[in-house]
Amino acid sequence: MSNYLSPNKMKPYIITELRLITYDGKEIPVELIEREILTEQPRLVKERILDAFKTMKDTPVDVKMKIKLV
Repeated sequence: MSNYLSPNKMKPYIITELRLITYDGKEIPVELIEREILTEQPRLVKERILDAFKTMKDTPVDVKMKIKLV
């Protein structure tokens, strides 16, 4: 049972690259200041990121994220 992961958890990973995709297709690179080890689903992290940047003039509609398992 120790290998069981809940539906909202996955193997630990870090985000190595992050880009915001705007409605008109522009990619905006985001500088990563802190590299935390995450275990929640990347889909949920992307939703939180989009929510955090929703007040931008050119609102992002998607997130490109590269991750590395640790």
